[in-house]
Parts: sequence; structure tokens; C-alpha cells
Amino acid sequence: MGPLGRAFLVLALVTVAWSAQPADMAAQFPYHLSKRDAIALPALAAAGALSQVVANSVSGLERSQLKALNRADVNGFDRWATRQWSESWQSRSDRLRLIAWSSSAGAIAIADLEGGFFTTLVMGLEVGLAVGSITQYTKAATRRMRPYAYNSDVSVDERYVKATAEGDARLSFFSGHASTAFASAVFASTVLDHIYSDAWWTKWVWVGTLAAASGTAYARTKAGKHYPTDVLTGAAVGSAVAFFLPKMHERHGTAAPEAGDGRVSVALSSGGLGLRIGVGPGR
Repeated sequence: MGPLGRAFLVLALVTVAWSAQPADMAAQFPYHLSKRDAIALPALAAAGALSQVVANSVSGLERSQLKALNRADVNGFDRWATRQWSESWQSRSDRLRLIAWSSSAGAIAIADLEGGFFTTLVMGLEVGLAVGSITQYTKAATRRMRPYAYNSDVSVDERYVKATAEGDARLSFFSGHASTAFASAVFASTVLDHIYSDAWWTKWVWVGTLAAASGTAYARTKAGKHYPTDVLTGAAVGSAVAFFLPKMHERHGTAAPEAGDGRVSVALSSGGLGLRIGVGPGR
């Protein structure tokens, strides 16, 4: 399945996951959806699919190019990363990111207890798609070579094999692991902190999720996959999107949901997937 197919699959899963919830509970939930979400979600899904296509079109590195690289050309702040090379740290970064990602799933599950499952799910998807799109478009535009490509302590052949196998040697800036890990951490923490503003345990959600995200970023530099500026930028972008997007969905007061709450549906037919966007009363 191609990127566009995966984008429509995301929308289909949202529809399948939409569970009925009592209107009185939804009315008290501190976040809400509106007409703009019926447009924003499919638009972000399409943008995300296209960003993958654009990033995948960036060409790799040849042996001659790797041989000509000099770590002295890297700025002093980032140069430390050009001496890093570790498959074990790369594996750790994947596991830590998965932990950070799971925090968003946990927040969505907890929100279901307050009648806000679908609203939180849509917000989470919007955050993930927005951060992913920004990350991939930036990678494709900057085409920064990963630090391991400069690591002259490793043979050119080893670097070439790695660059060829992974196919992303020119996609260093900025870190997708860092941006998505911090987006998940800040999204989960922000949403739960707002829903349970008086709860003592929400501060520990912040501590735990940010620790996992920070560990992810550090592991990426130790693996030789990213420079410090890559992960710092990724952390800033992911955190900003995840903090401000829920703010746009905050409900002020406890009035009933707007009559224009958005609904997004995906219809399956013999001809394939079809997207149907409707705006009507929330449920």
C-alpha cells in the first residue's frame, strides 16, 4: 500500500474507532471538534502522504561522496556527533520512541472515561500528521547528511552499506524520532493535565513522557544518526505543535457541543476507498 493509501486507511480507522458516547459527557469534556476538523484531518493526511513521497525522492550517497567528506566542515557544536556509530543505541532510540508514542494512546484511552475518546483521537492524529509532514518536508528541503557519513573512524565501505540499506543518509535535519517523541509526550501531558487539572499525578506524566522523549533524542545522537541541532529542533517543533493544537480545541465553559461539530467518514465500496466529509450535530 502506497503513502496515499495509508493516509486514507488512517481516516478509515478513525471512522471504525468512533464509539458512541453520551451527549452529556461529551458536553462536559474540555475539548471539542468543529467544522475545521472535517477539513483539517483529511488535508493533513494528504500532506503527510505527499511528504513521504517527497522525502523518499531524495537521492542517496555514493562511495566517492562519502570518501570526500571531512568532519571539519561540520560546525563545532555538532561535530561531536560525527564520531558516533552504534547500532545498539539506534535500537534503543526506536524502543524509547515507542514508549513516548504509547503515552498518546494512553491519553486517548483515559479520555474515553470522560466521554472524549473521538475528540482526543482526532486531535492526536492531527498532531502526529502535522509534525510528521513538517519533519519530512524539512528533511527533503535541507538534505543534510547524517553525522555517521562523516565518521572517518569507520570505513567508507561500512558507511556506504549503511547509507544504502537505510536510504536516508541525506535526511538528517531535523530528527523525526525527536519531533514525534516530544509531540507524543507533550500532547499526552497537556491533554491529561487539562482534563485532570487538580490531580497530583499529572506532573509525573510530564516527567515520565519527557524523560522517554529526551532519551530518544540522546540515543539518536549516540547512534550517529543525528546532530545535537537536529534533535533540539525536532524537540522544539514537536513540542510546539502538540502544545498549541489542543489549545485550538479547548472548550470555554460547559455549553453543549456546537451544532457544527465535524464528522469525517470513509466509505468502502467495490471501487475502493471513498472519503465523505459531513458537518452536522456532534454526538
